[in-house]
Amino acid sequence: MENSLTGCAKLLLSVLVFLAIGLAIGGIAYQFFSPEGLLYQWREEMWAAHPLQLLLLGVSCFLVKRWLDGLENSVNVADFMVYLAVLVGLFFGIHLMIVN
Repeated sequence: MENSLTGCAKLLLSVLVFLAIGLAIGGIAYQFFSPEGLLYQWREEMWAAHPLQLLLLGVSCFLVKRWLDGLENSVNVADFMVYLAVLVGLFFGIHLMIVN
């Protein structure tokens, strides 16, 4: 009985984490591609101010990725990315519940 209950709890937690990550990906994509989205407005403002800013932003993201890949194995970057995605997903989930 206890193993069954533990298995169900782990399954429920895995489903919730998966939903939060999916909500994070969907929320970020919506904010980036939707004309009402904040990231879309920032991208348009950066493009209008100076198109080189978008190139510099892309290069800086690439350099940060290279830096994260170079960290020692004691720091698990994949876990950090999952925790960050869950946090962003929870933010978008709570935002959807409050605003809509």
